[in-house]
Amino acid sequence: MKINLTIPKSWNELSVWQLKKIAFYFHSNLSGVLFDYKVFLVLLNVRWWHFLKKRKIFKVVKNAAFKDLKLHYKWLYNNSNLTSFITKIKIKSKTLFAPGDRINNLIADEFAHADDLFLG
Repeated sequence: MKINLTIPKSWNELSVWQLKKIAFYFHSNLSGVLFDYKVFLVLLNVRWWHFLKKRKIFKVVKNAAFKDLKLHYKWLYNNSNLTSFITKIKIKSKTLFAPGDRINNLIADEFAHADDLFLG
């Protein structure tokens, strides 16, 4: 039996949804095999309605140990060199934007005033 699965090879290949879910799982109380399984599902971009994908993944997990599977995405645990960041996050009814969109065109004098106001 041969099953082809595509796992991202770096942080920058992850989508915004995957980044949010992985951050949520890292800051939750999950541990052990359940944590590894949920992260594995997120890396494979499996949503709740992907029943056939889940069946394939269940076959993979049943036949292989997580210590062997984790070798394919060990970059997730070792380094965090993410260079593309989430620029827009929606929390409940409020939308938050990254500061880079608003401070890219500041001159030094404007930045100094903003810094003084922040510190004062």
